[in-house]
Amino acid sequence: NAQRQPTGIKRATQWSPEVEEQYRLQCAGWKNIDEYVIAYDEPERWASNDFLKCLRIKKNGYFSYWREWRECEDKYLNRVKIFTYGDRGAK
Repeated sequence: NAQRQPTGIKRATQWSPEVEEQYRLQCAGWKNIDEYVIAYDEPERWASNDFLKCLRIKKNGYFSYWREWRECEDKYLNRVKIFTYGDRGAK
């Protein structure tokens, strides 16, 4: 599987479900969902809101579990990297 390469990057300025997903992935050491799926297949998600529920830590493979509600507080927004890709239809 060839992984898409980002064409740009910006920092999150306000919370959204996309920012929440990137926050959870990046806390576990992953750049994006594509990178995670290549290593571990689709992650477990909460049925109520589709947020990531369980991820493997990139460095050691340990599991990290996430709550069903927002975890990316406003004070962490500037840490979240939002990657842009050349293909406009993808996140």
